[in-house]
Order: sequence, then C-alpha cells, then structure tokens
Amino acid sequence: MRLGGRGHLVYQRRRERKWCRRVILQEDVEIPARSQVDVPGKVVFRGRPNCDDDLQWGTKPVTIINGVHVARTLAPNDRFTDLPVRVMNVQRQPLTVRAGTVISDLKPLTIVGTYAKDEP
Repeated sequence: MRLGGRGHLVYQRRRERKWCRRVILQEDVEIPARSQVDVPGKVVFRGRPNCDDDLQWGTKPVTIINGVHVARTLAPNDRFTDLPVRVMNVQRQPLTVRAGTVISDLKPLTIVGTYAKDEP
C-alpha cells in the first residue's frame, strides 16, 4: 500500500471470533422435517463468566446448518444447562444435529418493558 508516496507492507489479520457466551447443543437431536422444536442447549463461556450483572442474554437468530434456523431465545441468567432453544427445520427431510454444535452466540439484550396477560 502506498501512503504519502511511501510503500508500506500490509498484513491481513486472522479473523477472531469475538464472543463471551455461546450456546452449544447439549445432546444429539433429530429435527423432524418442516417443523420447529426446542433443543437442549448448554451455555459455554470464554473467560470468566460474570453472573452478577444486570444484563439479559439472548440467542442471535442464525442458520446453524443448511435449512436449520435458530430463533431468538431469552436465556435466564442463572441457567447454563438444559436451556431450551427454538430451532426450525425447513427441509423436506429430518436432520440430525450433533452434540457440541454451536447453536448461537449469546448477545446482551435490553428489556424495555414487561406486561401482564390481564393488561390491554
């Protein structure tokens, strides 16, 4: 690259995945064709988990394998195993997803309000 008439070497850095919490599949599951199910997830941490914060965490909607999509799921702050995560298989055949597959990174969410069923 040339800047100000001088040549400079430029190196591309290896892309690092930045995450601090993510959900992996806890056990092998078969997702029926054209259906949605809750699969058991396990939260894994990079670094030391901070469980004392006031943040809420939720999955990021992503595609984990061709035809299998993850819905946004709010994750309780005190639960790190058996976390139900909604996934949908849009394929015409059932698909098996193996334990340890990354389902989604967890992202901090801001709760803007709550409501009760009795409220209009």
